Amino acid sequence: MFTKFLIVVLALVGAAAGTVSSASPAAAASYTNKEIPGAYGSLYNIYWPVDTAYEVYFDVNIEDTAADGDHAEARVQSKTPGGAVTSYSWHSASGYGTENRFSTYIKDDTVVAAVRIQVCRKGDDLPDICGYSPWVYQQW
Repeated sequence: MFTKFLIVVLALVGAAAGTVSSASPAAAASYTNKEIPGAYGSLYNIYWPVDTAYEVYFDVNIEDTAADGDHAEARVQSKTPGGAVTSYSWHSASGYGTENRFSTYIKDDTVVAAVRIQVCRKGDDLPDICGYSPWVYQQW
């Protein structure tokens, strides 16, 4: 809370002086998405705090895009600098036109170097298919 207050105060002081600096590249917002037949998923407002490489914040959107009797599922994946991938919980959107939007974060004991979303169409009517968005890398 104090950090947010301090940032706001510093921004106001900088604006009054006519010198406002932008956030470092590590804090810059990013976006990645994947669309497959019947499903769409995206990560947006991806944000690594400038003072840590162990957590990342983002918004998630999952959409069921086909009236095919199946549903959309998606999960976030993270990658360490060494290439180890961690997969997180599945979330779904069931029913054509349904969206599931939420904000969340990852906090890990190892460095979170990149994130992406895995999107799948699953159900009983059609074969399951999955796809992956491009990785979004932390900018150190």
